Amino acid sequence: MFILSSIVAMLIYPAVRAGYSFFGFDHPKEYIVLFQNNMELRSTGGFMGSFGRIGFEKGKMSVLKIQDIYVPDGQLDGHVDPPWPIQAAFGQGWYRLRDSNFDPDFPTSAQTIEWFFEHGGEKKSDGIIAVNLSLLREILKVTGPVHILDQIEPVTVDNFYAKTQAAADEGFFPGSTQKTDFLSKLGSAVLEQLHHLRIDQYVQLANAVRILVKQKQILFAIDDAMVASFFHSHNMDGALARSANEDYVSFFENNFGANKANCCIKRTVNVETSKRANVLEHVVTLSYINTNPSTLKQPPQFWGGAYVNFLRVAIPIQATIQSISVNGSELPSPSVVAALPNEEESDTLNTDQTIEDLMAAHTVAQTAMFGVDTAHRQVLLETKQEQGIQLVGFFVFVDALSSSTVQIQYTTPVYSTLHLQKQSGVDEIPYMINGKKVLLKTDTTTKL
Repeated sequence: MFILSSIVAMLIYPAVRAGYSFFGFDHPKEYIVLFQNNMELRSTGGFMGSFGRIGFEKGKMSVLKIQDIYVPDGQLDGHVDPPWPIQAAFGQGWYRLRDSNFDPDFPTSAQTIEWFFEHGGEKKSDGIIAVNLSLLREILKVTGPVHILDQIEPVTVDNFYAKTQAAADEGFFPGSTQKTDFLSKLGSAVLEQLHHLRIDQYVQLANAVRILVKQKQILFAIDDAMVASFFHSHNMDGALARSANEDYVSFFENNFGANKANCCIKRTVNVETSKRANVLEHVVTLSYINTNPSTLKQPPQFWGGAYVNFLRVAIPIQATIQSISVNGSELPSPSVVAALPNEEESDTLNTDQTIEDLMAAHTVAQTAMFGVDTAHRQVLLETKQEQGIQLVGFFVFVDALSSSTVQIQYTTPVYSTLHLQKQSGVDEIPYMINGKKVLLKTDTTTKL
């Protein structure tokens, strides 16, 4: 009995201790909550269109404010050069808060995001929490329709995305407050309804949140070292993670098309490995289908369109890349990028170089939409020494009602297991691994 009690205590104590600090029982806490729209997928889940600040004091939560991301974004007291892919896609010459969740390692992105917030006039927080649209969907499933002041039609599971997107896009101009006003009213109405849930509804919601955290639809980057360690050990912080003795492959996408094309993007992955001498040969194929009905977005009913995707393929740092191709066309060897630019150092790439020099033409529609061609011929290589991972990045264009295929061939040392890490903001991906079906809903390790 003593042994059993000791084991239970060892399991429970870290959670209780982390919860005690996280929920402000030691002293008040204040967190920034990023509302990520994963219909416009980014490295850590989605485009950060809005944010909120929530406080915890002795377990009681308060919503301090909800605001448009463009408010602090416009207050940046200086200039930061953008990472090359962002410059290639948008050609604006600067790096801003709205695009700063570019690193697929969420703790790293959170540091950059926090820096931008502070230089945009926001006070220091105790951490950053990223949530995707899935959370609001699950809340509305439990609460039922939510009535908002000045709105005739209630917000429901079926219409919340259309209503939110309309508030964000229709009639938008710099300085407009319609999105902030809508989200503030919606947040207040939802919070009020949560206060009146039945016990069984609380249980239902708690279980839904547990599943969302497991599926990486909610990420935590907390300043308190003890809490951060607990979240990391339970795979809740969105960190890139690979064991040195296992194979690894993951995909991290960025929608740089200034649209919500990810409403209608389907993916499948095929992984084939074969042992030759003392190496493991890999052929990894990622296939996209874009079911968006139009290349251009057509608000207010349709905000999708062509998919301009800066894709990173994450593989072991020991891997030797043999070839990378998009739609059968082989790309050149990767160019090494020592580190992504941050608040202390500018982009090491020459952003004065013309986009046309770096890219190959793709379609007239694409060039007309964005002023640049995004099926470029440059491949960037980033290394994450601490995690034992290398990231190979390049653009993939998938027009509306069409498909694209990416294939990467490489060799590694021989491994017996393969770890698949899921990107936040993606619901699920069907894999075929040496003929075996794997449906990736959360991080998974499988035998080769």
